[in-house]
Amino acid sequence: MNAGGQLRRLMAGASLLVSIATCPHCSPNPADESAPPGAAREDLTPVLSIRELMTHVIDPTADAIFDAAVVDVSAKGTTTTIPVSDEDWLRVERGLLLLAETSNLLKMPRQVAPADAPPEELPPGAPDAELSPAQIQKMIDGDRTGWNDKADGMRRVALVSMMLVKGRDPESLFKVGGDLHDACEACHLEYWYPGDKAIVERSRESTVTQPAK
Repeated sequence: MNAGGQLRRLMAGASLLVSIATCPHCSPNPADESAPPGAAREDLTPVLSIRELMTHVIDPTADAIFDAAVVDVSAKGTTTTIPVSDEDWLRVERGLLLLAETSNLLKMPRQVAPADAPPEELPPGAPDAELSPAQIQKMIDGDRTGWNDKADGMRRVALVSMMLVKGRDPESLFKVGGDLHDACEACHLEYWYPGDKAIVERSRESTVTQPAK
């Protein structure tokens, strides 16, 4: 091939690269610059409702973290449960990471409960002011920013707790459990049983806590 042919071939190749680079449909990772940050993608299809996500993923994961450090006082004495092996601590870390990632699932628009779901059976002592799935759905859809902020709150607590857990200090797990409970309850009091919000806040104000030593 002569020099002129090589030059034409190089120019054709360069033109093809420019065309690909400037073609929005040819990019392997097209970005919709018009979409606001955090906007839902149309190709994401939630499988679970919020209730199912709570029941099958979030609740059992959080319970495993709560149960990692427990002091049980009974007539037989006091029994303390804490992580004792690397595997025990790894389970706690996995749980915290899963909760942190699950916060993104909560932010994906989805139904509060399946359309054919029966009324939820409340445990003994449950708040009387619980909202129906339809009421909760209306609140979430009308306050998407607030809902996302509550989900982000769980993620922040989980990631900060990871730093404590890496120190392998069993006492820190009691703080982790308390912080995680507060993050979850902040969301519940806003969107699940807001009627109890004032009662809980008054209870907190009247509770005397001892400063950490």
